[in-house]
Amino acid sequence: MARLLASYNLVSVPVVDPAQRLVGAVSVDDVLDYLLPEDWRSQAAEDNPEPVPTTTASIPRRR
Repeated sequence: MARLLASYNLVSVPVVDPAQRLVGAVSVDDVLDYLLPEDWRSQAAEDNPEPVPTTTASIPRRR
């Protein structure tokens, strides 16, 4: 699933039943939650105590 999302630069993929009816979707966030360890948020805070920008406005523009 991760390879499919990354290969086509997708943010989600549909989930269908055997009759090809839409029953849901899997998002990039769903895949990351599955792949990362449960305590990844607390590990990230310990590894990088600096705040992470939450909007693109706080990221310097490339020149």
